[in-house]
Amino acid sequence: MYYQTKFNKFRHMEVWFMAEGDIVSVSSIDLSKNNDIQSNAITIKSIWLTGLLGVLVTVLVTLGDLATKDEMIKEIIAIIVLLSVATAFWRYKIELAYTKYILCFLVIMLVFSALYITGAAIQGATLWILPIVLSVLYYSLPLTLNVIILSVVLNIALYFISPIEMLVEGKFITVMVVNNVLLLVGSLAALSVVNNSKKNIHKIFSSEETIRQNISKVNTILESARETGLTVNNSIGDVQTAIQQNESSIRQIADFSSELAQDLGSVSGTSAEMSKQAGILLDRTRAGHANSQGVIQQMEEVNEAAILLSSIVKELDKYSESIGNAVVLISSIADQTNLLALNAAIEAARAGESGRGFAVVAEEVRSLAESTRHSASDIVDLVAKVRNQIGMTVDAVEKQTVSVRSGKEMVGQTAEDLNVTLGALDTMVGQMKGVIEIIEKINDGGTQVAAANQQQLASMQILSENMEELSGVFNRHYQAINS
Repeated sequence: MYYQTKFNKFRHMEVWFMAEGDIVSVSSIDLSKNNDIQSNAITIKSIWLTGLLGVLVTVLVTLGDLATKDEMIKEIIAIIVLLSVATAFWRYKIELAYTKYILCFLVIMLVFSALYITGAAIQGATLWILPIVLSVLYYSLPLTLNVIILSVVLNIALYFISPIEMLVEGKFITVMVVNNVLLLVGSLAALSVVNNSKKNIHKIFSSEETIRQNISKVNTILESARETGLTVNNSIGDVQTAIQQNESSIRQIADFSSELAQDLGSVSGTSAEMSKQAGILLDRTRAGHANSQGVIQQMEEVNEAAILLSSIVKELDKYSESIGNAVVLISSIADQTNLLALNAAIEAARAGESGRGFAVVAEEVRSLAESTRHSASDIVDLVAKVRNQIGMTVDAVEKQTVSVRSGKEMVGQTAEDLNVTLGALDTMVGQMKGVIEIIEKINDGGTQVAAANQQQLASMQILSENMEELSGVFNRHYQAINS
């Protein structure tokens, strides 16, 4: 690819610089890269060979007193630096697109330094053909043009910085023109070689690509035919296997349908018996629910009677308390009467004979008061006992009331549970009747399924025979394609 710069809205200008895949940029970029790598290897070998020759020539020139030691040292240092840079790029950057530009540039600089330091610009002008020839190896028109332009420019520059004796001798213009004309002729030849080589390679690759595409299409068609035949053959085998499996499955279904019919008959009888037992249980549950309602009513009556009895006993306790209060009052009156009788007896004793009759009456009154006091005391004790028994009776009645209330709640909960159970049993009986109907329908359908299975089994056998015939036809076609 070339780096492109937009020229205007409708046109583009290609910049010839660092092109990757120069040989066959359309057909095979990998081949162009491989050629670059191989050409880089040749170029680095040429650089090393040129460098070693440069060192040898520099030493010989120095020994012949044609150059000084300083010039020799400069030339050797320049050669070592250029060789080091070239080797580093070849070692670590050999696969990059711009490596070939760097290597060719280093070859140019190697030639330039050798001609400049030794002062052999005229004698060694033919060395400029070396970087041009190396650039031709890459089959890259941009690279070759850049090398030619740079070589011509540096060659001309050498004449301007050459020793002044050349001007005195009058050889400057003639030598410069002749050498540069020769260099341009060689450059044009190199460009022609690069251009013709690229065209020939493109034609070869175009023809090869066309042949490769046609062969690929034919191979694709043959492979598709083979794959289609194999696929169809495999599909037929799969269909036959599926048919055999279906036949086996249909037989198993038929056997299972027969067993299912027998099992459904047994289940139907068992379900009918269970439905009958569930009906009996439902009737008993309803009777138990009705009895629980009667028990609740009786316990409600017992609870009301206990509450009434508790109220009556409490009233008796109040009456007993009133009697006790009255007896206490009578006892107090008897004590006062006894005291009055004692006072009357004292007054009768003071009256003497005339108060004797009154004394007898007073004694009788005192005796009656004492007897009344003792009777009142007995009544108080009896009332206390009665009240104690009444209290115990009230406690017992209250406990009985609590027990009756708890029993009523328990019986009520039992009645609710029986009611829920009654609903569940009723639902279960209905469901069991539905299950019996479904089982009867399934039993009837099982007979129809068995008949349909027999028909399907016969159809499967016919289809299997047809698949075998079709498999034979495809096998014959497949063998014909392979042959």
